[in-house]
Amino acid sequence: MKNLKIPNLLPLSFIFLILLSGCSTVKVPITVTHPAEINMKGYEQIAIAEISGNLGNDFANNLKHMLVESGRFKVVDRNRMKTILRELKLSQSDLMNPKKRAKLGKLMNASALITGRTDGKYREDVSSEKKYYKDKHGNTYESTIYTRKGIYSTTGGIDVIDVQTGELIRSKSLKASRIALKSESNAKPEMIDKEAMLASAVNENASDIIKAITPWNETIDAEFIKVKEIPALEKGINCARLGKMDRAINIFRTACKDSEMNSELKPKEISETYWNLGVALEYTEQFDEAIMCFEKGFEIYPNKPLITANAISSVINLRDMGLNSESKFITQIVHVKLLKKEKSKLEEQL
Repeated sequence: MKNLKIPNLLPLSFIFLILLSGCSTVKVPITVTHPAEINMKGYEQIAIAEISGNLGNDFANNLKHMLVESGRFKVVDRNRMKTILRELKLSQSDLMNPKKRAKLGKLMNASALITGRTDGKYREDVSSEKKYYKDKHGNTYESTIYTRKGIYSTTGGIDVIDVQTGELIRSKSLKASRIALKSESNAKPEMIDKEAMLASAVNENASDIIKAITPWNETIDAEFIKVKEIPALEKGINCARLGKMDRAINIFRTACKDSEMNSELKPKEISETYWNLGVALEYTEQFDEAIMCFEKGFEIYPNKPLITANAISSVINLRDMGLNSESKFITQIVHVKLLKKEKSKLEEQL
């Protein structure tokens, strides 16, 4: 009996407890707008100069498309830039000289210039490994597994320059990597689509520049909680799924009040009503009230008792301090604070 191993029973017990709790997570896609790394509010147009390197053309074309799609700036393409440089008797290399590139300001008011370099490199290896297996009759067979591994990596750097002053607004390094694997038994696998890897890596590089200079959107999964004992929560979640967040908020508010008056509900179940209300408020930018809901949920059901509700305000910089908490409410409060700060920054850029 000493050799009896029972740890494998633990996951089953946890699963059983989860099933008993009657709670489940529902993810609802929400679009969140983030501010750019730098404030480009005063710039009306962006000119894309020649991007050197073996990925220069791919990067410039991708970036131009993203800038046009953003609708934030008037985009001056490279052909127009070449014409302007000829008129000013400037070369591409002159753009590296602050005094010479300031001449562009005579023809391009309220403009920024993007220039730089980006390169890509592809490496591929094919390896093999012997595998042995037995059939039901005890016969041993040998098989050779061939694996083709492709790695595409990009490097480079992009400068964003104020055309009027010739000053450097932002300098950003570019780096991306893509890995693809293909395996085959007793034969070399088919070739890897390195063009798809190139396109994906270049898209990441261009996206990094977009995020640096213009507000950008991200679709995230907002997590709501269904509780079997509180049917109203599912009704509110369904409204959130349909984009009727105001209606969902009203339902969650009522659920919070009703759940606290229901003596048959457990603290954890009651706390989930405040979680749902807090999430709905958070993603409708009602940040202060969202924080109050998460504080209330934490007060009702703190899953880390060593942290008191009164200490919540002191963990605003929890992530910056390199600390972590077992409470989802504490973590979410930190997230709301970050979104609120981003919102303030975003308003300055629009």
